[in-house]
Formats: sequence, structure tokens, C-alpha cells
Amino acid sequence: MEIGILDIKGALPCFENFGNLPTKIIDENNVKIIDDLDMLIIPGGSLVESNSLTNDLKKQIIEFDNIILGICSGFQILCGKIDIGRKSPTPIIKEGLNLLDVEFSPLICTDRVKFNVVKSEIFENNRGTGFHCHTYGDIKITNKKTKPLTYSSIQKLNYKMTGDKDILSGVYCNNIIGTMVHNFLDNENIRENLFNYLKIGFFAGFWESLFFVFVMPLLLNIYPSFKQYFLYQEYTQLEHLIFIFISYASILFITIWLSSLAKYYEGSITKRAILFLISGRAMAFTLKGIVFYYILQYLGRFL
Repeated sequence: MEIGILDIKGALPCFENFGNLPTKIIDENNVKIIDDLDMLIIPGGSLVESNSLTNDLKKQIIEFDNIILGICSGFQILCGKIDIGRKSPTPIIKEGLNLLDVEFSPLICTDRVKFNVVKSEIFENNRGTGFHCHTYGDIKITNKKTKPLTYSSIQKLNYKMTGDKDILSGVYCNNIIGTMVHNFLDNENIRENLFNYLKIGFFAGFWESLFFVFVMPLLLNIYPSFKQYFLYQEYTQLEHLIFIFISYASILFITIWLSSLAKYYEGSITKRAILFLISGRAMAFTLKGIVFYYILQYLGRFL
């Protein structure tokens, strides 16, 4: 799995930790590899003012099918319009990529915040902490397809203390996410939701193995009957051995192979993916053993 982070003029990829996720630097010279990513992070900075997105980069981002996470200025370039005329009597409009149906207008917030996450396809109802550092942060959703994601509890707006106040700070549309909260990914519960969505977790290995350990034994019973009653042929010992091999050998081989490889990886995501895959498979095998034990106990009453 690969996660890219945009590093172009106006972007600040070192401004925060981004959950310490292993990322690949994306700049003007390698925009084509965006297609191969599982997730693209567009960090904060001054991307709106710098006009640094080339046409090729815009095309790659717009056509990207996987997760896009824009933070602060990265969020702003994903929207429809940004009014950067903070002290202007008339709006000064910058056009975004229009991937999120949102319009921005001036609202200054430089403060540490607590935020709430609204349940979405990727994230559960969660809470977290981070900070705001923006000049254009008044968010207006212009289409119901784009939905609220985060609300921040702030104490200060436009350099004035306001007391506790909740403001909309993030939205999403399908797998495109934007938030004004820096350190968003540094919250463990947020990373956990993201990992689970990307199938880097226990349940990925569990459901994969559950399919093999339950479906394959079912086929072991269906195929002999089908062959005997419809094809009028005997089910041979060789076929029986082949089915057993298909059912278990591949899973056992891959599990042993991944176990041996895991110690050579230092990346947290890779280690997590391997170890959770193994744990999920082990749980699936254990569950199968328990289920079949009780089935045999039940059938034994009638024999």
C-alpha cells in the first residue's frame, strides 16, 4: 500500500506529522505515479495563493479514484471557490478543483481545538484534538452530496476570544475528504478508522480466511455428490487430496511466508498489515475448529 503526500510550491509537508504514516513525495516531476497510490495527502500551506498546481497535476488529482485527504489549504483547493479578499470591499475569488461542493470565505482561526467526527463511509463517530491555522475558514456547503465531517470547538476567531463555539471544519464526498484540522491523522482513532477502510487490519485477514475454511469444506461435500449422482463417476482419492491441498496449503504457505517476512519490515503500516492478516487467519481457523466440534457433538447424539 502506498500513500503519497504533495510537495510543491506553497505546500508544507513538514508542518505536521500526518500520523507518521510512510509517505511517498509527490512533486511536479512524478505526478504520473499518483495513479498508483492508495491515498493522496494534500497538506496545508499557501497552495491557493501560490497558483502552483499545473494542469497535469490538476488532471491527476481530479481523475484519482482512491482516498484524497486535503488539510487546510489542501482542503481549500479541493473546493469550488475561495474568497481570499479578507480586507477587500469586494470578494476576490480563486477557483478550486470543485471536487467538494464547498465555498470558503475569510475567517481567521489560529488556535488548538477539539473536534468531533460525524460518521461517514470511512470514519466512525470520534473525537480528537488538533489545531487550526487559517485565514479563509468560513465553510459553506453548496450541495447535499458533500456532507459535514468534522466540527471544531474553538475559543478564538479573527484574533478575538469568543468562548466555546462550534464551527464546521471538515467535509467529505465519497472518498474525498477535507478538513481544516491540522494533526487530524495524529489521532489514533482516526488512523484506526482509516486503516480499517484500507483493509489494513484484523478483519481483512479474518474474512479472507473465513471464506476458505468454510466454503472449501462445503465444496468438498458438494463435488463428490455432484460427480457421483450426475456424472456417474467415482470421487477418487487423488481428487480428495487435491481439494484438501487447495483448501489449506495455500493459506498455510502464505501465512508462514508473511511471518518470516514481517521481521524485515520497519514500516508501521506494512507490519500491521502482515501481523493483522496472520491474526485474522488464525482466528478464522480457530472459529472453524470450534464450530465443527459442536456440529460433530450434536450429530453424535443421533449415531
